[in-house]
Amino acid sequence: MEIKYSITKLNETRYSLEMPFGAESPAKQDIMFSFRHRIIADKESSSIIIEIIVFVNDKKNGLTLAENGVTAVFNVDPFDVVVVATDEDGIKVSEPRLMDTFINITIGALRGVLAKNFKQTSLEDCILPLIPMEEVRRMFTTKK
Repeated sequence: MEIKYSITKLNETRYSLEMPFGAESPAKQDIMFSFRHRIIADKESSSIIIEIIVFVNDKKNGLTLAENGVTAVFNVDPFDVVVVATDEDGIKVSEPRLMDTFINITIGALRGVLAKNFKQTSLEDCILPLIPMEEVRRMFTTKK
């Protein structure tokens, strides 16, 4: 059976930059990224919605310097073939590689908006690193 999919929305949903007044730029080795995410299956619209928020932290001072979020909506057909179960922990899919693609697209969009938002700030050289897919899968399948 052929599965058709498309991206129908891609939005920056959150941005804040909280650099303390007069503070020096943090050293690159002191920057740490943490993530929060949500994956929702919306049967009514045959969509999978992925929201990823990144927090940019100065681990030396324990400060959150910035946060940025992106939401992507993917239409999937046939929906019931791809999404086989949903519960409070997330969704189960028949095509994990398709989910890998959706997650990578969302992370790539987040990387791009971070680069745009950090331009001409003290975090300009702070680039969201490439994340191995095994790590992404673990991040997205760990129960909270």
